[in-house]
Amino acid sequence: MNKKINDFLFFIAVFILYIIYTAVIILFLNKIGIDINKFDEHTKNLYLIIIDGSLMVITYLLYKKENNNDLKKYANNFGKLFSTGLKLWLIGIALMITSNLIIHFLYPTATATNEDAVQEMLKTAPIYTTFTACIFAPFMEEMVFRKSLQKVFTSDILFIIFSGLLFGFAHIMGVSNMIDMIYIIPYALFGCVFAYTYVKTNNIFVSITFHVIHNTILVAISLLSIGVIK
Repeated sequence: MNKKINDFLFFIAVFILYIIYTAVIILFLNKIGIDINKFDEHTKNLYLIIIDGSLMVITYLLYKKENNNDLKKYANNFGKLFSTGLKLWLIGIALMITSNLIIHFLYPTATATNEDAVQEMLKTAPIYTTFTACIFAPFMEEMVFRKSLQKVFTSDILFIIFSGLLFGFAHIMGVSNMIDMIYIIPYALFGCVFAYTYVKTNNIFVSITFHVIHNTILVAISLLSIGVIK
């Protein structure tokens, strides 16, 4: 029991670190006279990428031994693990498309606020947003909502459900329109799929891989649609 309590507290600590890290570092930089908001866009984005990258390194090191072992197992069993991840990702795609179609049919005025926000950011800061969406977010979200959270549960089913729900809530934070909150469903479903992928393969880098692939495809489509890529 004590171990589970420690695991829960550690998850809370990792989650809080994920939420506040960037803001704290920016505040610290301000205190020492470095205001990144006064820099040109490229320099500011470089600072933000370095800050996000440092958080990725810290998070990796928190689970250094496990992550190193997972990387070795992934390299040695890449074909089998990738195949399993691919099948589950395709199931996730099917679930997301189906749920989105149902939502659009039942609530035609509802909008996926998170996706709209990403598209707006891609227009103003395409390089940083691409890094965040395609690399930073998949890595951090899998580490927080899968690897760290799984240790809290003894039941895989409960872990998958809670992981999906937290993942869904994280993607509708800031939504003020109650109707738009219904988009928690497709996000939560995909969160459950990523959680099941982690349970099935027992390797965090499988879910990270397909999270990266999924987000990269969506970002590429968005960049094409807004004319950044021609």
